[in-house]
Amino acid sequence: MLEVLRELQSTLPGMKYSLGNGYEMVADIIKNPGPFKMKEVKEACCGLGKYNGKTFCIGPSAKLCPKRDEYLFWDWYHPTQKASRIAAATLYEGLTKYVTPINFKQLAED
Repeated sequence: MLEVLRELQSTLPGMKYSLGNGYEMVADIIKNPGPFKMKEVKEACCGLGKYNGKTFCIGPSAKLCPKRDEYLFWDWYHPTQKASRIAAATLYEGLTKYVTPINFKQLAED
């Protein structure tokens, strides 16, 4: 995708873009959850089965965690609100490791 955007930028003078890397953000949180005050990065907060990852958080039989802000994942697919806030802040003001060539704040200010 980055190469496509660079090529497009070369044909459209003045075009600016930012490309976020959600995979890298999640991988770094999983490797080092402490700075994000997350205690559980493998098991979902809500669901059924191993790691609460068998189904979405639906119905009375779904297991719900007591402190969702300590979890990275809400269900087997979706991040928690806290994880979404972290991602949004990182994309907006973060390092080029996670958003390139400039963050969203720089893109909006240009």
